[in-house]
Amino acid sequence: MRTVSNHKLLTLAALCALACSGCGGWWGAPRTGASAPGPPRAVAALPDAGSDELVIRSLEEKVKADPEDFIAHNKLAGYYLRRQRETGEASYLSLAARAAEASLAVLPAEHNPGGLALLAQSAYAAHDFAAARDHAERLAAIAPRENYPYHVLGDALLELGDYEKAAAAFERLGRLEQFRTAATETRLARLALLRGETERAARRFEAALALAHEERVVERETVAWCRWQL
Repeated sequence: MRTVSNHKLLTLAALCALACSGCGGWWGAPRTGASAPGPPRAVAALPDAGSDELVIRSLEEKVKADPEDFIAHNKLAGYYLRRQRETGEASYLSLAARAAEASLAVLPAEHNPGGLALLAQSAYAAHDFAAARDHAERLAAIAPRENYPYHVLGDALLELGDYEKAAAAFERLGRLEQFRTAATETRLARLALLRGETERAARRFEAALALAHEERVVERETVAWCRWQL
């Protein structure tokens, strides 16, 4: 196993956050700002599928040349998951899980929470909600002061029908976050919908949409998801 510097671990966290942001992810850069009175005007965005595929090919070559590059494995898993959400192609799910497992084989979860987070997200995307819950619980034990374990934990618990524990996970998430984020607002909106609180859910989705538009790089996936829900 290679020795990993603190700088490299911080780089891992940043890269994973970028790779997994959006409605299907559960990291998001903190942003301040109040919710808009209504959804922002729709803006056309050029597709970036071609560039994503180029990045995927590049990362595949990178891990082939250096199988111990756990950061590249993690980035690759994140891109596979995004392509699966965009295309609906199920083969990306097994590729994402394989990349996350390869990362964890190089560096264990205790020192590689990004790899475990991506494995949890891969299980969730594959509808293996019990496995996603178990991975997220382990992740929360490893990184109790971080917010991202509670994104997937709450998501998985919702799918398993354990609404009380899901609400508790999202409440913990809200306490840990310094600022509101689109990722948290969409989850709170879904919880409101399950409780029949449609007006509150709409306000949450509008807030998430406004926060998504404040990002330096606006995620088309998050914007589209919020608009569809509204």
